[in-house]
This record gives sequence, structure tokens and C-alpha cells, in this order.
Amino acid sequence: MLKHRMFSIASIFLLTTVLAIVYARLRHKYTFWEREGVNFWKPTPFMDTIKLLFGQNQSVYLYFSDIHNDPKMSKAAAVGMHLLDRPALLLREPELIKSVMIKNFHKFSNRCGTCDPHIDTLGSNTLFFTNNPKWRDLRVKLTPLYTTAKVKQLFPLMKEVGDQLESHLANKGKSFVAEMKELCGSFTIDMIARTALGIQANSFTNPNGELSIHGRRHLHFDLGRAFTFLIMFFYPKYLSTFRIQFFRPEFAAFLRKSIDEIFIAREKSKAKRNDLIDTLLELKKEMIAKGEYDEVAHDTLLAQAGIFFTAGSDTSSSAMAYTLYEMAKHPDMQERLRSEICDAFIAGNGDMTYEILTNLPYLNMVVDETLRMYPALPSVDRVHMPSDGEAPFDLRPYYDYTLPKGMPIYISVYGIQHDAKYWPNPYTYDPERFSPEYKKLHEPLAYMPFGAGPRKCIGNRIGLLQAKLGLALFLKNHYVEVCDKTPPEIKFDRFGFVMSYKKGIYLNVIEDGLYESRAAND
Repeated sequence: MLKHRMFSIASIFLLTTVLAIVYARLRHKYTFWEREGVNFWKPTPFMDTIKLLFGQNQSVYLYFSDIHNDPKMSKAAAVGMHLLDRPALLLREPELIKSVMIKNFHKFSNRCGTCDPHIDTLGSNTLFFTNNPKWRDLRVKLTPLYTTAKVKQLFPLMKEVGDQLESHLANKGKSFVAEMKELCGSFTIDMIARTALGIQANSFTNPNGELSIHGRRHLHFDLGRAFTFLIMFFYPKYLSTFRIQFFRPEFAAFLRKSIDEIFIAREKSKAKRNDLIDTLLELKKEMIAKGEYDEVAHDTLLAQAGIFFTAGSDTSSSAMAYTLYEMAKHPDMQERLRSEICDAFIAGNGDMTYEILTNLPYLNMVVDETLRMYPALPSVDRVHMPSDGEAPFDLRPYYDYTLPKGMPIYISVYGIQHDAKYWPNPYTYDPERFSPEYKKLHEPLAYMPFGAGPRKCIGNRIGLLQAKLGLALFLKNHYVEVCDKTPPEIKFDRFGFVMSYKKGIYLNVIEDGLYESRAAND
């Protein structure tokens, strides 16, 4: 009995000692920012990460917005936080954001988010995830595809897809209810297929086509995909453990098969379309000439087509859907926008030219405000990686703190674009914020729906243009209004990597003749 009691006392002592050591180590880790004199989000060991993973009732990626707009942090230039036991920084002050994203970009040229090159050769070789120096080389080679001149050359192809949108709306009848993201997604999938890949997807007439099905499945977010993106962006050291891949395996297989077939057909026909495929084939020729074309190089080319499709179709369709949602909720704004669009078609003798479309002031204001309220990516990230021998970045004059190499940096795009300091009544939809007189008063780095600096979204011109063209053609002959299935407010999908509404944005679409006749009778 005595031996048993002594053994119990020894066990309790050992357990207490172990717990005390664990507690001491956790306390040391979680008082990191307090010791460094930086404003910090008071951590509860591991609970912040558990909240990030499971505790949000909206998108998990709005976690940073909660920190950014916490009243206790209103005067903080940066906020220290923890991802598991790893310290990270959230930047709030626009000048500090500018220093990281633009002025000192050479120290922050890589993202925190990454892919394992051994497990995911496609994902790791996209322009989005590639690190320097390969990123810079790819960016330089792809940039000519996205110049204003090149985008103007693509505009006639865009209008061909626009004709399909108009036909689809006309064939639906004088009044119908539709889910906007689905409808706009068909338009943007067809647009990317036509202008980037040189193929006809025909999503309106063939919604079960291979490209449409694979595209929608790839962009669908569930718990598994949420976990994938959380590992990629916040805990990349576990990429190989969980064998994480950016492109779904079935989409990657489809991508390889489809792009290879397009490459072969284009090389055989020698046709020139001034699209993404032409650019990728030119890069292929350069690689072959230098003896650099191998399996990894081939995957690098395929990866650019994959990320172009992924980013281009989803962001533009979201911008269109949210704009139509806000127009339905604000009929006066819709009237003003439709009037401007209809006048533009009259001025163009029934045609919409590139010059006319890009110079519609109210349409520009409306789309800008939509992107403020509903940025495609709710946050951006960078990692502090100064070159060997280069002085590390410090937070002076805000804090007397020098960043260690490898420190993750995050910026809440959604948070700063809903910060009342820069945007009065930030949750009110108001396109007048982007009128010429008010734009002069903007804090530049408080608005960055496409990111900022050298790693700003390379395809933002094309994305904006196809969204504006889609809206102009949609509202040319139709109105939208709320219906019984329209959400009173948007609650973002908690699993979504982009700002998506899982239940769908349903609106009533009415042909203008019926709408005006009904209004006259009222």
C-alpha cells in the first residue's frame, strides 16, 4: 500500500512537472509579441487556430478582418498574432503596407502560401505560387499578354461570347428567376475558354460540357478544400504530410489532357490568335531552343493555363453577381446604370466598343464599389525573405522591432476596405465613393481588390473588362429585382477561399419592355 501511494505521489509530481514545463514553454511562445513591444491579438494557446479552422460562422478567411477592425486595435499599425504556436504579423497602417508591398518588395517578393513541388508540380509552378527568381522570369514573359493593347485585340472575341449571353437571356422569356453566380459563371467560363484557350465551351447551351463541369467542380469549396487552402496558406510545413494539391486531381488530369490537345492542334494549324496559348507556345519554343524543355517545364506552361482559368472565371463572375445583387437592392442606382449603358449603345449605333465600355463613368464607379464591398481575395500574404547579407526589415517608426527571416505577413483586404477610418459607413453600398472628386481623397493602400505592388494580379485588366462587358450586355435589355429567394444580406461561405455565398444569389430577371409596362400600370 505504501509503495502504491509513493508511486502515485511520484506520478502526480512527474505529471505536474511536465505540465508546468509545457505551460512555461507555451507562455513563453505566446508572450512573444508582448516582449517585443508590438500590439498583439491576445492569444489563447491553440484556441485562435481552432477558431480559424472551425469557429467562424462566416468565411474562415474573414478571421483577419475581425482582428483588423477590432476597436482595441484601431490605433495599431500592425498586430502580432499566432498561427498555432508560430508568430505572424497583420499589417493595418497603409504606409506600412506600402513599405512591404511596394517600397521593400524585394524583401517580401514571395507569398506565405505555397505548394510542394514534389507532390504538386502544377500548383507550385503557377505564377500565383511560384517564388523568386522563377516568379520574376515568368511574370516578365507573361506580362505582354495582359497589356492594354493585347486586351483590346481580345475584345472582339469577348463580344462574341457576349452575344451568347444576350441570346441566352432572350431565350429565357420575359421574366425568370436565376442564380446569378451560376449564370455569370457560364459567361466567364465561356469567356476564358474563348479568349485564353481558343476553344468554344458553350456553357449556356451545353451546361454539362466537360469544361463547364470540371471548372465548377474545381471552384466548389467544401470542408476538404477549406482544409487544403488553410494548409497551403497558413501551415505550409504540413503540405507533404497531407499531400496537399492546389488543383483537384481530376481537374489536373483534365487540364493536362485538354491543354496538350490544344497545343498539338495549334502547332499543327500554325494559327495565330494572340491569346494565352500563343504566348505559352512561344515560351515552349524558347525552352526547347535552350535545351530547358522537360516535364517540369511542360507543367509550368500547363499551370499558367490552369491558374488563368481558375482566377479569371471565378473573380469576374463574382464581381458580376454581386453587382447585380446590389442593383436589385438599389433600383435607383440600377436605373442610372441602365440609362448610361443604353445611351452608350445608342452612341455606338447598337455596338459597344472597347473605348466606350472602358469610359462609362458610373459603370466604373459601380464595379469599383462592388470590389470594395466584395473583394475577390479577402486577404493577401507575404513572407519576409531578405537576401543573404541584406538588412532585414524593421517596423520603425511604429515599433522598435526587426522582423526575423521567414516571418509571415498578412493584410486583410476585406478588413481595410471595410475600415470606417477610410470608408465612412463601410457596409453601405455607395458607388459615389468612386466619383472623380472623392477618388482624389482615397488612401491608396486602403483599396486593393487586386493586391498591390509588383505581385498585383496580372490579369486585372482582362478580369475587369469581361465583368463590365457582361454587366453592360445583361442590363442592356433587362432589369433585375429581388425575389423571395434573394438573401437579405450576404453571409460568406465559411469554407470558401474566395468571397462566395454558398446558398446562391437568386434574382428575378425581367425584360425591359415588361418591366416598363408594369411600372406604367402601377
